[in-house]
Amino acid sequence: MKTCFSFILILFILQTSIAQENIYHDQNGQEITSEAFNKIRQNKDLLLSSWQYVAKNGIKHHAINDRFQQGVFNYNEIKTQLETVINRKIPTNDILLIKYYYKDDLYAPQWDNKWTRSELHRLKDYRKPLLPKLKENNITYIALFEEGIILKNKPDNENEYFFTDQGNYFRKQFFTMPALCGSYANI
Repeated sequence: MKTCFSFILILFILQTSIAQENIYHDQNGQEITSEAFNKIRQNKDLLLSSWQYVAKNGIKHHAINDRFQQGVFNYNEIKTQLETVINRKIPTNDILLIKYYYKDDLYAPQWDNKWTRSELHRLKDYRKPLLPKLKENNITYIALFEEGIILKNKPDNENEYFFTDQGNYFRKQFFTMPALCGSYANI
């Protein structure tokens, strides 16, 4: 009987510690129900993306943002800044395809803002078949990680394409609205 009671008590404690409050926000920042959130998020005509984060108080927030941002930018300035980050030259007139990973993104493998070599290797294996095609079409692919993410990359390797956005230049200029699983810029 004691064993049964102990087992039930442990299950109860685990359930209460695992249970997490969720708060949902629409694209205007207003709190909504999970059903309303899912309905808005799944409407492809609205062109919205979602962002999830855990606040310091342990509450998980789900927010909806505009999916696309457009603007007119100076290509040479962006290219120069990117060359500074990656410490090598980008071919003139290449299209820049930038994947951006956000700090505290719940998509990250461990949610701990640490990307190990093995985690990066899995990402590289996934993208490996695409890279020759991109290069053939004069597209330079770079993946940037927001400052504050610990990145176990090899920045001195000429084949490396994972880099930290030192000073968060790209985060401040282009990737202003985080999205779950990161964002892309085509420049």
